[in-house]
Amino acid sequence: MRSNYKIGQKTGHKTGHKIGFLAILAAVLLSVVPVAAGQAPGSLTGEVVDRAGEAIAGARVRLVDRRGQTREAATDGAGRFTLPLSDGPWRLEVSAPGFGSASLALTEATSLLRVALTEGLLSDAMTVTPARTEMRLIDAPASVSVMTRAEVEAAGAQTFDDLLRQIPGFSIFRRTSSLVANPTTQGVSLRGAGATGASRTLVLNDGIPLNDAFGGWVYWSRLPRQAVEQIEVVRGGGSDLYGSDALSGVINVLSRGANAPVADLEGSIGDRETRDFSFFAGQRVARFEATVSGEAFSTGGYYLIAPERRGAADDRAGSRHRLLSTRLTYHHNPETAAWIRGTLFDEDRRNGTRLQTNDTATESLAVGGRTRTADGSAWNIAVFANQQRFNQSFTAVAANRATESVTRLQHVPSRDAGFSLNWSRALLNRHTLVAGVDLRGVRGTSDEIVYGSGRPIRFDSSGGRQRRTGIF
Repeated sequence: MRSNYKIGQKTGHKTGHKIGFLAILAAVLLSVVPVAAGQAPGSLTGEVVDRAGEAIAGARVRLVDRRGQTREAATDGAGRFTLPLSDGPWRLEVSAPGFGSASLALTEATSLLRVALTEGLLSDAMTVTPARTEMRLIDAPASVSVMTRAEVEAAGAQTFDDLLRQIPGFSIFRRTSSLVANPTTQGVSLRGAGATGASRTLVLNDGIPLNDAFGGWVYWSRLPRQAVEQIEVVRGGGSDLYGSDALSGVINVLSRGANAPVADLEGSIGDRETRDFSFFAGQRVARFEATVSGEAFSTGGYYLIAPERRGAADDRAGSRHRLLSTRLTYHHNPETAAWIRGTLFDEDRRNGTRLQTNDTATESLAVGGRTRTADGSAWNIAVFANQQRFNQSFTAVAANRATESVTRLQHVPSRDAGFSLNWSRALLNRHTLVAGVDLRGVRGTSDEIVYGSGRPIRFDSSGGRQRRTGIF
């Protein structure tokens, strides 16, 4: 990783060996120079900017004294920060999403520091999914694709499955967008490993599984696009670290934080009665960080049957969903944090005929934390629970598609809960040892009313309970 420090005013391009040598010498010897006065006694004040001199808001600034005690702050909208000073000398560490990091050794207090960060290279991006511990992308022992928040916003996709189609090897069962596809067909696989309704790829949000615990399919609408910080896609079998759900790979969506006040809103209106609205807002006060995100989408959809075959029983396949998620994080220190997240999700669909419909309602709660001990060990823990109700109707359509009758009504209530504990530590400067345990249990039933000649004739019920444990 390469970080540059630029001090003072920007200068234009200069030519000549003498001037070039002096510029290099100044950059090496004078990486930190006082540029303003007026600093309060006992404090360190500075600003963080990019290569163009523009302020970087929300950058993380950390000051470590000779005793190992740390002070941390986030830059404001003008890129400024202030940290109290203790016994020197000190080490100043600066980082920001999308930029490289910087580390400076300070032997005496200066009136004002200016630190310039360069944009991070793809090979320097940090990932957590390939080895379940943070590492540079270039060091990841797997085929990994990373999409940043800027790339997600630039893509313009309305659903996550449409967004991920640009990832090599990504495929969905029946290749139908989740805007109109029945949720039971929204399985995903990577590298063509048997795409079916039961997903062959594990989909995570901050390490919490999103695959339906009862049927294995994926509700792509449960991921608010405005709340995404980074998407990591690991292609290839990941069962050694993630279990049997990851036969063809892992997709992990990492959520945004809020080191500074932020509010993002996005809305759109299109044809076919399509309306979309999403938002993200966050604030950090002292050690507490709170974020809230949501999404509301609806579309009239389109006919799935060609005009020459279409009949009176056919209708447009459309959908609508609503999502609200909130998260509260407590930062005890730069290495230790605890969080809690709650999510509400509701979805209604028409499946292409006048009587075929389905709807889903889900409530989710997750609690987790991370810390790093004095020996360099990193610990991550998460506990989650979901409650869901899924309803669906099945029909029979006449050969001429003029009439339709209900054959079965299905109600599927299910609950699942899980636990994850992960430990990692660097060894011999070249290796990383990772260990952990995963637990997940699910209980659900499928209650069905069977119709014949237009009236109920039988009630069927099936289901059960499943527990899974993995140690790696």
